[in-house]
Amino acid sequence: MVRKTLEDLEKIIKTIDPDGKMKHVSYEKTSNNTLGFGNSPLTYHVAIPHSTFPPGDKSTWETPKGVSVLQEAFKDVLAAGAASLLKDSNGNVSRDISGNFFIDISHLQGRFGNWFTQHPETGATDHDKHVTSSSVADKIVDIVNDLGNHHPNVKPVIRFLQGLWGDNLNTVGQKAWDGVKEDIRAVFWDGDSPRIKNANAEIYLGLYGPDFSPKKDEDNKSKEAHDFQKPAEEAAAWLKKLVDEWEGSLTLFGAAGALEAAKKWNADLIVDKLLSKDLQSVSWNHGKILAVNGTHLMTGGANYWPDYEIGSGKVYDTSAKIQGDAALSAHKYLDYFWDYLQGELGTDGRSYLRMGKLNKNFSDAWTWRDDKTMVPVPLFYVTTDKTTNSPTLSQTSVPTVNIQGGKTVLTVAKLGDWYGEMTKIRYPVQMIDALRDLAVNIVWHLTHQIVTVDGSVKTAKGTGILDTLLDFFEHVKDTGKTVGALHALWKFVESVKDTALLDTLGKMQIQPAAWASRHVRVEAIAAATSTVRMSVEHLVYCDLDKQVKWQEVMTEVNKMTASIHGVKPESLDEKSKWDGWLWPYDLLFAWAKCIDNGAKVQVIVTVYDPNGGYGDRVDLPRQKTRVAEVLAAYQYGKEALDAGRAKRLVDKNFEIVRIRDNDGKINHSKVVCVDDQLLYIGSDNAYTSFNEEHGVWIDDETAITAWKKGYWDTMWEQSQDKKAA
Repeated sequence: MVRKTLEDLEKIIKTIDPDGKMKHVSYEKTSNNTLGFGNSPLTYHVAIPHSTFPPGDKSTWETPKGVSVLQEAFKDVLAAGAASLLKDSNGNVSRDISGNFFIDISHLQGRFGNWFTQHPETGATDHDKHVTSSSVADKIVDIVNDLGNHHPNVKPVIRFLQGLWGDNLNTVGQKAWDGVKEDIRAVFWDGDSPRIKNANAEIYLGLYGPDFSPKKDEDNKSKEAHDFQKPAEEAAAWLKKLVDEWEGSLTLFGAAGALEAAKKWNADLIVDKLLSKDLQSVSWNHGKILAVNGTHLMTGGANYWPDYEIGSGKVYDTSAKIQGDAALSAHKYLDYFWDYLQGELGTDGRSYLRMGKLNKNFSDAWTWRDDKTMVPVPLFYVTTDKTTNSPTLSQTSVPTVNIQGGKTVLTVAKLGDWYGEMTKIRYPVQMIDALRDLAVNIVWHLTHQIVTVDGSVKTAKGTGILDTLLDFFEHVKDTGKTVGALHALWKFVESVKDTALLDTLGKMQIQPAAWASRHVRVEAIAAATSTVRMSVEHLVYCDLDKQVKWQEVMTEVNKMTASIHGVKPESLDEKSKWDGWLWPYDLLFAWAKCIDNGAKVQVIVTVYDPNGGYGDRVDLPRQKTRVAEVLAAYQYGKEALDAGRAKRLVDKNFEIVRIRDNDGKINHSKVVCVDDQLLYIGSDNAYTSFNEEHGVWIDDETAITAWKKGYWDTMWEQSQDKKAA
């Protein structure tokens, strides 16, 4: 077997970015890196809440007492990044340095004050020489004050970015600030008095979660000058035109009468139902990053929340630590958001920006960015042209770190902004990805109303949508083989892939490499020949069915379903209704490809919880059945098969288990390992989502083996007993 490398993954991304416009922005390969700090390969992956997972009985897996693994890793990165500037290789204090010193922090919005200010419990430092007695906040304050003492010409810049999500989506302007200011105060101030004495030090607090709303918020002065009614109407008309352009490009839709109704689905369901006068965020920053001045990085799935505090142990998660140029890539990713937040936000009434002087009293420290007061944010890299995306280094105090025998890292991300003329659109480009996922899920649901498991078409009453579906299947079937209706689904998914829509997306001024993280993950998995190992939260996005607007979409789809069955919507049986859940069919078909090629797939998911949230609402047998159905859809077009072959192959080569036998602790990791040769650790979930994400791929054999032995082998073994539960 030819060994897979990061060069292979970079080539995959370049197929959707032939001009390299998103290089350095949503993906970048660097080779001047050390994986982890020190000599042990175990220092690369940060396994939470345990630093490593001991073999043997799971009763020995006790949460470390008096210490948080994530907090200690955070302090390690801070200390190493500061040391690279404060002292030279001989341990002498470096002087005559000027410019900015960046500390970039990014996570999902949540209460973080206590996580930053917690101290390891008494005695914890006695048992582990790597544990320090200071809190994370203490470490940041000490570093910034030391910079003032030794480098008076250096300006410490702390950029703290959060993503707005979930229950917080209705908070805007002053209300959003009220939800975070006490945590910020707890980290950097004692009451009203500053803990930081460095007069140069600044903090930029940003929140990214664009909405599209005509409502005026009197607390947010930046919205008073905007008339939102006209932009809302213009955006609706623009999106309808965009949908027509997208669907008109699909060869399958171009067949005589085939799925002509799809235009109506998207125009009505997306525009009229979802893009109204009050469209909530569907995309927000989800990256979890600490990057220190271009030299040290931690990225992964862990937020800086109470669930990760000392003594919690409620969450299994994974992050990665890197020294080297991958940290530069993280700063570039975060520059994207800060450049957005300091610009004209237009119809985005939810995202915001504040700047604080860290040496001033809290009550006097802050400047609010609005239409009258612009707040320019220091950028690590300066990008002046969004059509070329060739960043240049700004005035930053980045020490030169040449690493002997440096390791290669491929940084991948998902971003949401537009390019070219479309930069005036303030609602994330990920809406196009959402359109595609919705279309595929609706087609899958309606197809299974008239297609049996063996691929034959049911006899059903009805007109309209039923006729167009039958025309569609007749158009794509392979003469002389099985009817192939299920394989039509495979062809449909293929027809809406990034590579198939490259020209069309280009006309819309969309760079599909904006979601490079999702694209390369799917293609890497599809090419697996031996194993795919994944530790993820869950696979199906279920919680939309709790939203009123999404329920309207479900109602429209079920009207179509009722038409197929020749009944009134109110008479439709529960089993035939669409539940509104979104399955990641691109990932499922990638699994189908690699399983068909002989690879074994192993997946660890979170605990079962019918209420959703961080639990999984879908039972494992249903998930395994859906994988078998997808494999059948892929295989039916290749050869005539007996109905049970796909199921038997999935039973043999696909395993999905609850983490640690459903022990009540959630799995929040986002980890993918392909053929034990490529390893991804980041923030990008396996389930269908449209957020901004960040993560890293490596191909270093030593580090991947250490991850497998220190994390995967024991975790997989201890998650076996109730795999069918």
